[in-house]
Amino acid sequence: MTAMIVLLARPALGWHEYRLGKTSPMIVRLTYLLAASTFVAIPLLLLNLHASDLGMVYPPSLRALSVAVIGVCLTLLLDSVGARLLFQHPLLLQRRVTALRTWLQTSKPNRFLVITYIGIAAVYEEVVFRGIGIHFLKTSGMETVTGLMLLSVIFGLQHTASGWLGVLYASFFGLYFSLLYLAAGSLFAPIVVHAVGNWFTVLYTYPRMVRTLERQPAFMF
Repeated sequence: MTAMIVLLARPALGWHEYRLGKTSPMIVRLTYLLAASTFVAIPLLLLNLHASDLGMVYPPSLRALSVAVIGVCLTLLLDSVGARLLFQHPLLLQRRVTALRTWLQTSKPNRFLVITYIGIAAVYEEVVFRGIGIHFLKTSGMETVTGLMLLSVIFGLQHTASGWLGVLYASFFGLYFSLLYLAAGSLFAPIVVHAVGNWFTVLYTYPRMVRTLERQPAFMF
Protein backbone atom coordinates (compact mmCIF):
# COMPACT_ATOMS: atom_id res chain seq x y z
CA MET A 1 0.00 0.00 0.00
CA THR A 2 2.82 2.39 0.87
CA ALA A 3 4.52 1.65 -2.44
CA MET A 4 1.29 2.34 -4.35
CA ILE A 5 0.84 5.67 -2.56
CA VAL A 6 4.40 6.69 -3.49
CA LEU A 7 3.86 5.66 -7.12
CA LEU A 8 0.57 7.54 -7.45
CA ALA A 9 1.96 10.62 -5.68
CA ARG A 10 4.81 10.95 -8.19
CA PRO A 11 2.68 12.32 -11.09
CA ALA A 12 1.22 14.90 -8.69
CA LEU A 13 4.73 15.90 -7.61
CA GLY A 14 5.75 16.07 -11.25
CA TRP A 15 2.84 18.39 -12.04
CA HIS A 16 3.69 20.65 -9.11
CA GLU A 17 7.34 20.57 -10.13
CA TYR A 18 6.32 21.76 -13.62
CA ARG A 19 4.21 24.59 -12.14
CA LEU A 20 7.11 25.55 -9.90
CA GLY A 21 9.51 25.54 -12.82
CA LYS A 22 7.47 28.07 -14.79
CA THR A 23 8.43 30.84 -12.40
CA SER A 24 11.43 29.54 -10.45
CA PRO A 25 15.17 29.25 -11.17
CA MET A 26 16.66 25.82 -11.81
CA ILE A 27 18.30 25.79 -8.39
CA VAL A 28 14.85 25.90 -6.77
CA ARG A 29 13.66 23.04 -8.96
CA LEU A 30 16.76 21.06 -8.06
CA THR A 31 16.06 21.65 -4.37
CA TYR A 32 12.47 20.56 -4.89
CA LEU A 33 13.61 17.37 -6.61
CA LEU A 34 15.92 16.52 -3.71
CA ALA A 35 13.03 17.10 -1.30
CA ALA A 36 10.81 14.82 -3.38
CA SER A 37 13.57 12.19 -3.27
CA THR A 38 13.50 12.41 0.52
CA PHE A 39 9.73 11.85 0.36
CA VAL A 40 10.42 8.57 -1.42
CA ALA A 41 13.23 7.54 0.93
CA ILE A 42 11.11 7.82 4.09
CA PRO A 43 8.60 5.07 3.21
CA LEU A 44 11.49 2.85 2.08
CA LEU A 45 13.06 3.21 5.51
CA LEU A 46 9.72 2.50 7.19
CA LEU A 47 9.31 -0.65 5.12
CA ASN A 48 12.81 -1.86 6.10
CA LEU A 49 13.65 -2.49 2.48
CA HIS A 50 17.25 -3.24 1.60
CA ALA A 51 18.96 -1.67 -1.39
CA SER A 52 19.18 -5.09 -3.03
CA ASP A 53 15.37 -5.42 -2.83
CA LEU A 54 15.14 -2.51 -5.24
CA GLY A 55 17.87 -3.75 -7.56
CA MET A 56 20.56 -1.42 -6.23
CA VAL A 57 23.61 -3.66 -6.26
CA TYR A 58 27.22 -2.44 -6.24
CA PRO A 59 29.46 -3.07 -8.00
CA PRO A 60 27.30 -3.73 -11.07
CA SER A 61 27.59 -7.17 -12.59
CA LEU A 62 28.99 -7.81 -16.06
CA ARG A 63 25.43 -8.56 -17.14
CA ALA A 64 24.22 -5.16 -15.90
CA LEU A 65 27.13 -3.40 -17.62
CA SER A 66 26.40 -5.19 -20.90
CA VAL A 67 22.69 -4.33 -20.76
CA ALA A 68 23.57 -0.70 -19.99
CA VAL A 69 25.89 -0.42 -23.01
CA ILE A 70 23.36 -2.04 -25.34
CA GLY A 71 20.58 0.07 -23.84
CA VAL A 72 22.47 3.34 -24.36
CA CYS A 73 23.13 2.51 -28.01
CA LEU A 74 19.49 1.53 -28.58
CA THR A 75 18.22 4.64 -26.77
CA LEU A 76 20.33 6.98 -28.91
CA LEU A 77 19.03 5.19 -31.99
CA LEU A 78 15.40 5.44 -30.84
CA ASP A 79 15.82 9.11 -29.97
CA SER A 80 17.33 9.85 -33.37
CA VAL A 81 14.53 7.99 -35.15
CA GLY A 82 11.92 9.83 -33.06
CA ALA A 83 13.53 13.18 -33.89
CA ARG A 84 13.58 12.33 -37.60
CA LEU A 85 9.86 11.52 -37.48
CA LEU A 86 9.19 14.84 -35.76
CA PHE A 87 11.15 16.71 -38.42
CA GLN A 88 8.75 15.28 -41.01
CA HIS A 89 5.73 16.63 -39.09
CA PRO A 90 6.32 20.34 -38.43
CA LEU A 91 3.26 20.82 -36.21
CA LEU A 92 4.33 18.01 -33.87
CA LEU A 93 7.89 19.36 -33.95
CA GLN A 94 6.62 22.80 -32.99
CA ARG A 95 4.62 21.43 -30.05
CA ARG A 96 7.53 19.35 -28.80
CA VAL A 97 9.95 22.27 -28.95
CA THR A 98 7.42 24.55 -27.25
CA ALA A 99 7.01 22.02 -24.43
CA LEU A 100 10.77 21.62 -23.98
CA ARG A 101 11.33 25.37 -24.16
CA THR A 102 8.68 25.90 -21.47
CA TRP A 103 10.40 23.28 -19.32
CA LEU A 104 13.70 25.13 -19.60
CA GLN A 105 12.31 28.65 -19.31
CA THR A 106 13.67 29.50 -15.90
CA SER A 107 15.61 32.63 -14.99
CA LYS A 108 18.80 32.12 -16.99
CA PRO A 109 19.20 28.37 -16.33
CA ASN A 110 22.74 27.26 -15.66
CA ARG A 111 23.79 24.38 -17.93
CA PHE A 112 25.52 22.58 -15.06
CA LEU A 113 22.34 22.78 -12.97
CA VAL A 114 20.26 21.48 -15.88
CA ILE A 115 22.63 18.53 -16.38
CA THR A 116 22.63 17.83 -12.63
CA TYR A 117 18.85 18.12 -12.44
CA ILE A 118 18.08 15.67 -15.23
CA GLY A 119 20.75 13.27 -13.95
CA ILE A 120 19.25 13.21 -10.44
CA ALA A 121 15.76 12.98 -11.96
CA ALA A 122 16.82 9.82 -13.81
CA VAL A 123 18.07 8.20 -10.59
CA TYR A 124 14.97 9.26 -8.67
CA GLU A 125 12.51 8.07 -11.31
CA GLU A 126 14.23 4.72 -11.73
CA VAL A 127 14.24 4.08 -7.97
CA VAL A 128 10.53 4.94 -7.80
CA PHE A 129 9.20 3.27 -10.94
CA ARG A 130 11.58 0.39 -11.54
CA GLY A 131 12.86 -0.19 -8.01
CA ILE A 132 9.77 0.37 -5.86
CA GLY A 133 7.31 -0.29 -8.69
CA ILE A 134 8.59 -3.66 -9.82
CA HIS A 135 9.27 -4.75 -6.23
CA PHE A 136 5.64 -3.88 -5.51
CA LEU A 137 4.51 -5.98 -8.49
CA LYS A 138 6.53 -8.96 -7.32
CA THR A 139 5.24 -8.82 -3.75
CA SER A 140 1.61 -8.08 -4.67
CA GLY A 141 1.32 -10.97 -7.09
CA MET A 142 -0.02 -8.73 -9.88
CA GLU A 143 0.26 -10.16 -13.38
CA THR A 144 3.58 -8.96 -14.83
CA VAL A 145 2.45 -7.57 -18.19
CA THR A 146 -0.50 -5.69 -16.68
CA GLY A 147 1.68 -4.32 -13.89
CA LEU A 148 4.42 -3.12 -16.24
CA MET A 149 1.85 -1.39 -18.47
CA LEU A 150 0.33 0.30 -15.41
CA LEU A 151 3.74 1.51 -14.23
CA SER A 152 4.50 2.84 -17.71
CA VAL A 153 1.24 4.80 -17.86
CA ILE A 154 1.82 6.34 -14.41
CA PHE A 155 5.37 7.21 -15.48
CA GLY A 156 4.01 8.83 -18.65
CA LEU A 157 1.44 10.88 -16.74
CA GLN A 158 4.14 12.72 -14.80
CA HIS A 159 5.27 14.17 -18.14
CA THR A 160 1.99 16.00 -18.82
CA ALA A 161 3.95 19.24 -19.15
CA SER A 162 5.12 17.93 -22.55
CA GLY A 163 1.58 17.43 -23.83
CA TRP A 164 -0.02 14.20 -25.03
CA LEU A 165 2.96 13.46 -27.27
CA GLY A 166 5.30 13.70 -24.27
CA VAL A 167 3.03 11.40 -22.24
CA LEU A 168 3.03 8.75 -24.99
CA TYR A 169 6.78 9.12 -25.49
CA ALA A 170 7.48 8.77 -21.76
CA SER A 171 5.08 5.84 -21.40
CA PHE A 172 6.92 3.97 -24.16
CA PHE A 173 10.29 4.62 -22.54
CA GLY A 174 8.87 3.71 -19.14
CA LEU A 175 8.11 0.24 -20.47
CA TYR A 176 11.50 0.13 -22.15
CA PHE A 177 13.33 0.99 -18.92
CA SER A 178 11.36 -1.70 -17.08
CA LEU A 179 12.49 -4.29 -19.62
CA LEU A 180 16.10 -3.12 -19.19
CA TYR A 181 15.74 -3.51 -15.43
CA LEU A 182 14.41 -7.05 -15.78
CA ALA A 183 17.11 -7.95 -18.32
CA ALA A 184 19.93 -6.59 -16.14
CA GLY A 185 18.52 -7.65 -12.77
CA SER A 186 19.81 -4.30 -11.53
CA LEU A 187 18.82 -0.62 -11.43
CA PHE A 188 22.26 0.28 -12.77
CA ALA A 189 21.28 -0.29 -16.41
CA PRO A 190 18.02 1.73 -16.53
CA ILE A 191 19.57 4.56 -14.49
CA VAL A 192 22.53 4.91 -16.87
CA VAL A 193 20.37 4.60 -19.98
CA HIS A 194 17.75 7.02 -18.64
CA ALA A 195 20.35 9.66 -17.69
CA VAL A 196 22.20 9.42 -21.02
CA GLY A 197 18.88 9.63 -22.88
CA ASN A 198 17.90 12.75 -20.95
CA TRP A 199 21.25 14.43 -21.56
CA PHE A 200 21.20 13.53 -25.26
CA THR A 201 17.72 15.02 -25.67
CA VAL A 202 18.44 18.29 -23.85
CA LEU A 203 21.99 18.88 -25.10
CA TYR A 204 21.69 17.61 -28.70
CA THR A 205 18.19 16.76 -29.93
CA TYR A 206 16.44 19.81 -28.46
CA PRO A 207 18.95 22.39 -29.82
CA ARG A 208 18.73 20.67 -33.21
CA MET A 209 14.91 21.00 -33.15
CA VAL A 210 15.19 24.69 -32.27
CA ARG A 211 17.64 25.32 -35.12
CA THR A 212 15.29 23.54 -37.53
CA LEU A 213 12.35 25.72 -36.52
CA GLU A 214 14.45 28.88 -36.67
CA ARG A 215 15.28 28.06 -40.30
CA GLN A 216 11.56 27.58 -40.96
CA PRO A 217 9.90 30.37 -38.95
CA ALA A 218 6.51 29.82 -40.60
CA PHE A 219 6.08 26.76 -38.41
CA MET A 220 6.40 28.83 -35.25
CA PHE A 221 2.95 30.42 -35.62
